[in-house]
Amino acid sequence: MFPTKVRATAVGLCTGTSRIGAAIGTFATPLALTNLGLSNTMWIATGVALVGATASYFMAPETNGKALEEAAGL
Repeated sequence: MFPTKVRATAVGLCTGTSRIGAAIGTFATPLALTNLGLSNTMWIATGVALVGATASYFMAPETNGKALEEAAGL
């Protein structure tokens, strides 16, 4: 959840980053499959996903049970 003042910019940055990641993945996955094999490629993908999940868990503020105004101040 982004504050109203920066919401459009933040969503734009998130969308842009997502598209860059998708473009890199589109080219990197076939190369990894060819050079590393299916098993190693999937282990790398698992590692990347775990790093992202861990970062999200520790960096995102908890907003459950908080009013919108209170959550906006986090």
